[in-house]
Amino acid sequence: MPAASSPRDNRLVIAQEWIAEAMTMWFVSAIVAATTVDDCIRLSRTWSTVLPPSCLSPRPP
Repeated sequence: MPAASSPRDNRLVIAQEWIAEAMTMWFVSAIVAATTVDDCIRLSRTWSTVLPPSCLSPRPP
């Protein structure tokens, strides 16, 4: 029979899962940001006078 898991083992598993989830969230957000920037750059090259509002930086009041 396998030995009973210790509280230390449980903490290591939780930490590993937390790190994996955090890295996944950062990688997904990096892909979304890179895609958004790439789309804005492509649109700015093809539509030199008209850009969607999502690609424009906010103007100060």
